[in-house]
Amino acid sequence: PGYALALPIDAVDAWRFEMLVDEARSVPPVGALEVLDEALGLWRGTAYAEFAHEEFARAESVRLEELRAAAAVARLDALIGVGRADDAAADALHLIEVDPFRESVWDRRMRALHASGRTVDALRVFQDYRRLLADEFGLEPSPELVALERTLLSPRSPERSADVKLRSVRGNLPVRPNDA
Repeated sequence: PGYALALPIDAVDAWRFEMLVDEARSVPPVGALEVLDEALGLWRGTAYAEFAHEEFARAESVRLEELRAAAAVARLDALIGVGRADDAAADALHLIEVDPFRESVWDRRMRALHASGRTVDALRVFQDYRRLLADEFGLEPSPELVALERTLLSPRSPERSADVKLRSVRGNLPVRPNDA
């Protein structure tokens, strides 16, 4: 009782988006970043925005929005993977402003800040998230995020970037080997 329109997969943005996200999962970070940028570039507003209050579109809208959020997190991973941790940290902050309760984005912001040599800032991000959850819901962050905090606090962290070096602070005196 109706019509069916047969279209190629790349003729519908939602289908093309899903195809690109699937493709990004199987390529290295440089390629994934390019593919995810293309996929996320297909979005204009929210999925099925004109039918937001209609039952028939609700489940598909939620599914696509969740896939979009997962793609955005995967893009953060790709940015970190190609050495653009500062960009990942900035993009994660924007995503947090849009959806402050998506823990995976807080996680990636912490990782990006750490990869940028800003571990103290990453630890502050954890405390901000912990406070937000406690104030809004009386909850604590997941065990995985708590473990990340512990890893960042560890002086022998296996995740510490080899290129992270302590920088001298103006006004500090240099330490001579005999003074230590």
